Amino acid sequence: MWGVKRIVKRLAIGFCVLGLFWALVIVGIYRGLTPLPKPPPEVRLEPLLPPISRQELKPDNAASYYAKAGDLIQAYKQSAESKSQMEAFVAGDVPGDTKAIEKTIIDCREALNLCRKATQTSFCEMPSLDYTTNTIAFVSPLRQLARLLVVEGQFAERNGENGRAITNYLAVVTLGRDCSKGGPIIYNLVGDAIIGIGAQSIRAFILQRAASPEEAGHIMEQLDQIQKESPRFAETLRYELTYGKDLMDRDMFERLKWGQKIASRHAIFCTFDAAYGELIQDADKPFWESNTKAITEKWVQSAKPTWRWLINRPIAHIMIGMLLPAMQSPHIKAVRADLEFEASRVVCALKSYQLTHGAPPERLADLVPTFFPSIPIDPFDGKPLRYRRDGTNWTIWSVGSDLKDDNAAWHEFKYHKDEKRSGGDIFFKSTEPQDDLAYYLTQNDSKNGR
Repeated sequence: MWGVKRIVKRLAIGFCVLGLFWALVIVGIYRGLTPLPKPPPEVRLEPLLPPISRQELKPDNAASYYAKAGDLIQAYKQSAESKSQMEAFVAGDVPGDTKAIEKTIIDCREALNLCRKATQTSFCEMPSLDYTTNTIAFVSPLRQLARLLVVEGQFAERNGENGRAITNYLAVVTLGRDCSKGGPIIYNLVGDAIIGIGAQSIRAFILQRAASPEEAGHIMEQLDQIQKESPRFAETLRYELTYGKDLMDRDMFERLKWGQKIASRHAIFCTFDAAYGELIQDADKPFWESNTKAITEKWVQSAKPTWRWLINRPIAHIMIGMLLPAMQSPHIKAVRADLEFEASRVVCALKSYQLTHGAPPERLADLVPTFFPSIPIDPFDGKPLRYRRDGTNWTIWSVGSDLKDDNAAWHEFKYHKDEKRSGGDIFFKSTEPQDDLAYYLTQNDSKNGR
């Protein structure tokens, strides 16, 4: 009898312990056993303008014209021959036969005009992503639209219409800037790529076509104005945070009936706010003082399963761990877009100096204050942009994202061919149009087996 009582007692204790354990697990999964994370104090999480949908676009918003232009490009079936000629034009290799791309320019005239009208509209706010109505469809073809604007500009150059050409190239840069206004990170990435296309065309024009210091100076002023109106990357992160929460609401808490039974909406959103709050605070710092990599690694590490993880809001950490790993690359590309602006303005100043004095300056300080307001700064490390003169040629360069000066020995993301190198600088040369063309021809020959 005594043995039976002891067994019953032990079973009761076991069931109590097991019940307590599962209670801890359930509470830990749903609420967590530690205080909810908080964003850094005094960090603004909400964007300056509330996100809008595509259906809310109005004619005073440049995004309404970009959306219509994107729809037209999306529906257009560009031939393979036309695409090949377009890529050649952008690289500076004007093909002998241009009939296919000329037809495309004519076919896409309405989309090009809509895009130009958008770049002349003073206000722009892109709509937030909404996969249910395929909102992303209008931002994807904008890069193709940018390339077509460049091609049309190059046709204008061939016809001696330099003013029309530079108007197109500046419109491409404006389009890239506008892509970063009001949308999440995917818009920012598309916009930064477009800025690179436009800035490259502007530098080629300046180096090969600018005939007077006044012409180069006017282009520099326009670039300066476009850059001043560019949003900061931190604002893009605020829209990304808003979009991430909307996505969780729709896909987990509305569509999945069991979503709210396995996770707390409040706990997940607090985790989102804390993680993005740290990234926003980091993005507001100069690049050389920021540490996006460490922040993302910290939050991704929190998503790795451990026994403690199981009872401390695992769903919230899984969700944030899925969203954050790719954050470092967009931040670097945003700073790279700043560099494209600064370098293009410096190229304008160098051309003005050379047209005035017959030779490039010995140092960038010689541009100040007649041709440039102050010594240009590298947005990656905060130090003056590096410069060297070699006879009538010159090179300006940034240390790039690794913050190491490699004396412009190799480029961080261009001219790599089949070499696998890490690091490198980001440089701009007086021979950039010729270098870009030579690289394109080499790659094209390799692709075609020649």
